[in-house]
Amino acid sequence: MFAYPKRPKTDQDDTFKRPHSSAEDLRASTQSLSNILNILDTSIKSLDHETAEFSRQTQLALFDRPYELVTENDISIAQAKYGEIIDAELDMLIEDSEKAIEELNLDEEKLIAKKAEKQKELDQVTQLIRITEAENAAKKSKPKSEPNQAHPFTPQQKQELRKLDNERARLEQLLAYEDRRLAEKTDTLIDLQKRNLETEKRLESEKNPTPAEIGEYEQGLLKQIDDFKKKIQQRKDEIAEQRLQQEHEQAQAQAEREADQDQDQQKTSQVSPSEIIARYKELFDMVEKLQTATSRPDFRASDEAVKECEAELEQFYKDVQQDMANRKIEQSCQIEKLKRLLQVIIPDQAFARTAGRILELLYASDDTKLPLGVLQQVNIMGRGSFPSC
Repeated sequence: MFAYPKRPKTDQDDTFKRPHSSAEDLRASTQSLSNILNILDTSIKSLDHETAEFSRQTQLALFDRPYELVTENDISIAQAKYGEIIDAELDMLIEDSEKAIEELNLDEEKLIAKKAEKQKELDQVTQLIRITEAENAAKKSKPKSEPNQAHPFTPQQKQELRKLDNERARLEQLLAYEDRRLAEKTDTLIDLQKRNLETEKRLESEKNPTPAEIGEYEQGLLKQIDDFKKKIQQRKDEIAEQRLQQEHEQAQAQAEREADQDQDQQKTSQVSPSEIIARYKELFDMVEKLQTATSRPDFRASDEAVKECEAELEQFYKDVQQDMANRKIEQSCQIEKLKRLLQVIIPDQAFARTAGRILELLYASDDTKLPLGVLQQVNIMGRGSFPSC
């Protein structure tokens, strides 16, 4: 027969202690269950993540991929290739800026020479007018009792004086126009120099990382930037030397002109008024004969002269059209190259298209020379967007 186990005897004091120990056990069990629940939640989340990753890998495995995974070596090779492309673009931009500076220098020299020539002509006309006025004043101051008294100016002589005054006014206007053109070219050259200074300041203000923080590609870019700085400084020194030489030549030419003017004045002072009037008369006779010949109704230029002028005009028109077409084609090619380059370097295609549009607007503006800082900023953005392996 089955016997129930006897309840062990307990002390009466233990009866009052049992509820307290049971509450402690319940609290400990509750804490343990909470910890287990947290562990289970973490395990479930990890399992869900692994399941999703396994599903993604399974879906990718269904398709044949003709490419391999991109390694860090592939990224460095691609960066080197893109660096070569950017270097070529930078070289082209620097060559264009150097050509523009050379053209501006040539234009400035031509304008200075033309200004000196017009100034010389103006000085000659002014000197002739002064001599004529001095002769007139001397004739007016002579007493009436002199036997060889000069007659007053005839209408023909007055007309000749008016022609000289008109020629002087025309030369003054032409000289003022050449001064304005020279000032515009000088302002353009000063603007280019300011842009170079701003580019240098931006490059100097950037952080110079240590060799341990940057790779070989970045070191190569920094080295190229230093080379560009040296080239720009060398070009600035050459321009400064050319300016000093031009100023020296201008001062020497001015001194020679002043010496020639003094010599001409001395020669002119030795010539008698009658000889001067005779020379003026010969010159005006020649001008009147030429005007009379060209104003005749039967006056015709030679066929050879007309054909030569037409041929030169047609050739000039063709050269202008060809130059405009070449510039347009070259500009569109550069824009497309830069847009493709941005789409390859920047993973975010929306941002790449926006950057390409910005470059296109820069090319379409009046200033068609893309600043060096724009390419550097784009290069920095492209480097920062590569994912870390």
